[in-house]
Amino acid sequence: IWFTCSNVSDDDLRGIGDERIVINVNSMSEIDRILALDLPNPIALRVNTDIGAGHHVDVVTAGGGVKFGIDLAEVDAARMVVEDSGRRVVGVHAHIGSGIDSIAPLIESARRLLDLSTDFPNLRWINFGGGISVPYEPGAADFPIDDYGAELTRIADRLLRARDLNAILEPGRYLVAESGTLLSRVTSRRISGGQWWIGVDTGFNHLVRPSKYGAYHHIVNATNGSAASLRETFDVEQMHDDVVVAGNLCESGDVFTRDQSGHAITRRIDRTNAGDLLGFCDAGAYGFSMASLYNARPLPAEVLIDGDNGRLIRDRQTFDDLVKGMR
Repeated sequence: IWFTCSNVSDDDLRGIGDERIVINVNSMSEIDRILALDLPNPIALRVNTDIGAGHHVDVVTAGGGVKFGIDLAEVDAARMVVEDSGRRVVGVHAHIGSGIDSIAPLIESARRLLDLSTDFPNLRWINFGGGISVPYEPGAADFPIDDYGAELTRIADRLLRARDLNAILEPGRYLVAESGTLLSRVTSRRISGGQWWIGVDTGFNHLVRPSKYGAYHHIVNATNGSAASLRETFDVEQMHDDVVVAGNLCESGDVFTRDQSGHAITRRIDRTNAGDLLGFCDAGAYGFSMASLYNARPLPAEVLIDGDNGRLIRDRQTFDDLVKGMR
């Protein structure tokens, strides 16, 4: 287990004091506090390789002006502080951003991490981080995972084998984003400002990415899915709507169809009416994990689909759950 956190508190550090958990240090001052607390954890360094990338400025986590990682110019000093205390740096790590659709920045960051790793005699791991994207929009290209693996192997394999090091990758979004769908019921259909608006019984409290980043999530009508029999009977153009899809929270920004400038825009989806069930696709990453209790709205249930079987893995939250613990 690797514990990676920015601006970690002493209470956080005490809570993970365990020799089986690697603390991935984010700053020089954090090293001082770990040593002062005399924690037994192995120590790794999160390095800002000065290469940043991501689908939105808010998720670029390396380069200039970010809060993450020890700058390249300070890495050697950080190593010496750890070693002078009688401890070892057992890992180096870089995570440059999230939602990256090109291998170039990932490979360049990996090169820099490999270069500096030669200064660490006691390494066990090199953690190249994650950030690999998935194709959220129809027609978008898949991340070239085979090319990435081949190029990373080409530049890293010899060093890793020569020093008997373990490589770590963190492909979280790549593994789970496409496995999750947020289901919501349509509550209203209206015209505002000359556009059709569809209202649903969820909001950015359950899926914040469209409102926060202008991120695209494909929307499907699970009730009216343009079946082949309908196509034989009706004009296809009459089976679709260009609509704005909005949530049920108290902010105008609670819109699922936005551009990256924050403007509400229309999306073409199957003809939709009140009562229909909409699916917001690719919500398996940064969906429920970023959900909140904003507007005192309970969190949704989660159901795991395994082949033809489904089972409840998280109960739907109730209003009693919301106020539990209040005094």
